[in-house]
Amino acid sequence: MINAEEYFLKIAQTVSEQSTCLDKAVGCVITSADNQIIACGYNGAPSKVADCRALLKCRKEYGQSCLATHAEINALIKAGERAKGGKLFVTLEPCFECAKAIINAGIKQVFYSKRNNKNMVYKMDVKSILEYVGITYIYLPLEEKDNGDNSICNN
Repeated sequence: MINAEEYFLKIAQTVSEQSTCLDKAVGCVITSADNQIIACGYNGAPSKVADCRALLKCRKEYGQSCLATHAEINALIKAGERAKGGKLFVTLEPCFECAKAIINAGIKQVFYSKRNNKNMVYKMDVKSILEYVGITYIYLPLEEKDNGDNSICNN
């Protein structure tokens, strides 16, 4: 049996499969303090805007800016005031902009399952600012699913 934190991170992992971003798929789940799901979100283009899946290529490859809204922001928008005092579970460590939104939403705990190694200094700022305001910040890697060996057997 898995604990509640792993359970919600696995749900976030499933939510990430709805991502419209071709660069990386990220999912987020927000729960109340007593572990009731409030909202889910994934990264992708804003509503009514052609996403990268529709273009069949990442906008960055066209020299355009990424239009994806981060999973955390989408989940926080859906949760609204209900996020206050809650927990956030996300498949990729939050960026600094998302950390600020997490603080303003009143989230009390953040759990993430994959480190964001893009910028070590930036990442340290995220950890520092969240912990400075009293938000618990926990890295909880998930075991990779073993879907069997898809390679061709040479036996």
